[in-house]
Amino acid sequence: MRFIVSFIAVTVLCSIGISAQDAQVKGLSVPDPATTFYNYNTQEENTYLVDIKAKNGGPDVVVTGINIYLCTYETYSSENASDPFTGTFDGNPMTITAGNTEDDIVVNITMEFDETTDIYQNCEDYTHVCVFVVATGETDESTNSKCIGFGTAPSQAGVKTCPPEATTAPTGEIGRASCRERV
Repeated sequence: MRFIVSFIAVTVLCSIGISAQDAQVKGLSVPDPATTFYNYNTQEENTYLVDIKAKNGGPDVVVTGINIYLCTYETYSSENASDPFTGTFDGNPMTITAGNTEDDIVVNITMEFDETTDIYQNCEDYTHVCVFVVATGETDESTNSKCIGFGTAPSQAGVKTCPPEATTAPTGEIGRASCRERV
């Protein structure tokens, strides 16, 4: 009897269109990569433009946070990411209507990395800047991030400068250097 009741409840909920929130990051850019810097021991104020879509057929998405990470790979994961740099944006929390995209959300970040951070110690290993969107009630975070590589071209994240004494961890040592080797 319990199985039948559960089956009916799931069928009814699905048929009336109740589904989970799903924020999808559609774009990440930097207004001027040639003047966007990531320097050790220097506080930098960087601006990012983020495009977020609320999945078709789902409920509205409520964005409560936008974090920026430096990553050792072209795809964000907690295993290859630095500690987060928390962004500020207008309209926090921001509601995006189901099926719509909010383009060019301006996210401002103050970032600094010094001798005590993994970014400083393994600076050369970090190759990308990634955005991760935090949304209330999110059940599928696989589409909540987007990454772009360092460089000064229009589709890149800006200029990273590593300290002269920072080196890549030698082969065989445990560290983030091995994350870049994943395929």
